[in-house]
Amino acid sequence: MPDRASVNRLSAAQRRAVTEAIRELDAFFTAAARAGWDPTRIRAALLEVFPALCQQYGDVVATAAAEWYEQTRAAEIGGTYEAVLAEPVPLARLEGSVRAAAHYVYTGELDLARTMLLGSLQRYVMDQGRGTITRNAARDKACHKWARVPSGPSTCAWCAMLASRGWVYASAESAGGDGNRYHDHCDCQIVPSWKAKDPSIAGYDPDGLKAKYDEARRIVVSSGQSPTAENIAAAMRKRYPGEFTDSPKTPAGKAGAATARRSASLDNTLQREAWDKHRAWVADRLAASGMAQSASRRLPPEALPSAPQSWPDDLPALTAKAWAHTLYGDRRGGGHGTGYGWIHGSSEFPSSWTPNDILRAAEQVLRSQAWPTSPAGIVEDTVNGIRVRVALRTNKRGVTRVASIIPVHNNAAGA
Repeated sequence: MPDRASVNRLSAAQRRAVTEAIRELDAFFTAAARAGWDPTRIRAALLEVFPALCQQYGDVVATAAAEWYEQTRAAEIGGTYEAVLAEPVPLARLEGSVRAAAHYVYTGELDLARTMLLGSLQRYVMDQGRGTITRNAARDKACHKWARVPSGPSTCAWCAMLASRGWVYASAESAGGDGNRYHDHCDCQIVPSWKAKDPSIAGYDPDGLKAKYDEARRIVVSSGQSPTAENIAAAMRKRYPGEFTDSPKTPAGKAGAATARRSASLDNTLQREAWDKHRAWVADRLAASGMAQSASRRLPPEALPSAPQSWPDDLPALTAKAWAHTLYGDRRGGGHGTGYGWIHGSSEFPSSWTPNDILRAAEQVLRSQAWPTSPAGIVEDTVNGIRVRVALRTNKRGVTRVASIIPVHNNAAGA
């Protein structure tokens, strides 16, 4: 059966390729800075260099994953199997990442552009290995299931939440949208099993992770929030400070608890003080109405919303502030998540739609047509019978971001 040593060998081979790819991209930025290239030349060169590195080292990682799959399968059940490689990351997506980072090239923030692309490079290269394993696990009739297994000494709450599901994936499709998504610097590996009994991998404790997930879910539900993946991951970070890579690094006691309530979202677009004021304002409105909190009249969650980690970086950025506006509303409007439309009389997404469904719908809309470049533009399309509008804002520097995601049926408050 797959074991920790086997998984570590695969991880080491992939890390070597990623390290070399990062070294080459880093060398490009250093050379461009020393030569004093203008932003237009840097952007044009990156549109050639970045996709080439992703494809070159993605092939290396995919080949290593295919060889590992064949060898591990043979060791477990015998026989032969010829693994196939994952499809390359679409060129348009790679170029989209360059264009997003190029904004910072033009504003003179070359180090920030470098940081963005180094993270994207790591993810795209690693995705070729993970995609190769999931593709073969789905087509190999002898493979029963697979799990998402963290391979580093620690992992983030988001990945821990997904890894807590254990050996439940029978195919790439059964993992769903979240199970097939990875963030920059993610260390998760996809590990298949060719036997009915769940494998035991030293260091991977899905039962322990599941217990933390269940506790976080209980906290979310008891606080009146919707048990979405984002809310549960946020509760895991708060409940277990210092345990996950994205948990608050705080001491125990009252001081630690106070520090754990972050003063701003990770992308610094949503401030704790403003969020608390908004929650208090909504609570006052609810009290003035004489109505009790219910499934149709919810209060925004106490946990500070974060920008969705699964949002593609080749699309207009979706910040924590815009995501909070979409789901829970703010003083300007919004609140299109189920139970929050009452705040401003806004339209709500169907109660069967999770926040992840809203994200995927917005992604589908944005990929369906060209984006307007006007200061305030909209893109609309119908997804699963619902007309979905994505409101966009383009600033004076030409950077376009998502302002809100709106169901337009019976829309009373707009964006």
